[in-house]
Amino acid sequence: MKSSQFHENRLKELRSLYLGESWANTCHQCEVELKTPIFVLTASGCYGSWQAESRTLSISEELMLDWPWTVVEQVLRHEMAHQLVSERPELLSGSAGRCHGSGFQEACKLLRVELPYRRARVDLRRIVEEAEVWRKGSGSTFSRIFGRVEKLLALAGSDNPHEAELALARARELSVKYHLERLDPGAKEVRHVRTRLVLHRRNVARWQRFLGAMIRENFPVEIILLQSFDAASGRSSMAVDILGRPENVKVAEYCWRFIENHVVRLWQRDRASLGRLSRSQRGGYFVGVVQGFSDKMRLQQEVVSGTERETLEEDALVVLADHCLAEYVQWCYPCLRTTAAQGGVSRAGYVSGRAAGRELNFVEGVTEGPAGTLLPPGRGT
Repeated sequence: MKSSQFHENRLKELRSLYLGESWANTCHQCEVELKTPIFVLTASGCYGSWQAESRTLSISEELMLDWPWTVVEQVLRHEMAHQLVSERPELLSGSAGRCHGSGFQEACKLLRVELPYRRARVDLRRIVEEAEVWRKGSGSTFSRIFGRVEKLLALAGSDNPHEAELALARARELSVKYHLERLDPGAKEVRHVRTRLVLHRRNVARWQRFLGAMIRENFPVEIILLQSFDAASGRSSMAVDILGRPENVKVAEYCWRFIENHVVRLWQRDRASLGRLSRSQRGGYFVGVVQGFSDKMRLQQEVVSGTERETLEEDALVVLADHCLAEYVQWCYPCLRTTAAQGGVSRAGYVSGRAAGRELNFVEGVTEGPAGTLLPPGRGT
């Protein structure tokens, strides 16, 4: 009994500590100086609160356990905006009088609080439903195109390797083409989304960095590596955020999950024939699989599109697309740091892995389905 209580108390301590780390990281990213508050985990039905008199920032443990950490971060930033209004009003031009008035809205902008989380009452299920309604639309062109992309990805489960390969290539082509068609130089707002994939490890493997680079080259998305937190286990781990238009993020996420699953499968298949490889050589094999798959994607795309872009107009649209996405990335992560992988890649494993990657076929399901499909159903984190 005592051991169980000790474990629960330790989990509460870890949750509180990581909440403090997230608070400090937000201050750093948004370049806002605030005094560290007292963090309290509550069992109340309220997601969070800020008490100026006691300088207490409270977050619901139920929220931390039932929702992805990306949601917890937004609720935390909402309460930080209240703290900013009460303690640093000189940073704001808006009135600090009303609880969720102009001053609070300005603080939310400074702290990168997403629009749905700036309301007086944050209904998380409503936020999810509204995002889904926007994503699917109602008879809109975007809805039809997005549906076609999803159907093409579903064809990646075909038993016919040629049909499966062309399906992913056409999904990529369609998402990129529609991405260009939707660009309007006069548009005041361009809608982007981000999704988080938790890696369940404390560091990012070299092959995962190569995978992120490969996806950035093939899809109009941005890849960000960062830390995330699992409140249930009290463990932090590395994660990948994919940012871009919904249709592009969908295909890029599929690609990441596909390679992530098959790198392990191919290694298990080939390890006996490769003999005893060192850790470095095994890492080289994984990098080779990613590179081989990238080679194959490039050849597939040449088959589908036939030719490269030929007009200066399309080149200009691509520049505009990159600019719009770059602005969104800058808004989400104002203090990004670029790092490069250290050390070389072992050629002994790399050559075999690249050959295996070139043979990789799309033969698994995409999202929800029976047990054993490529992407098991579940909520992102």
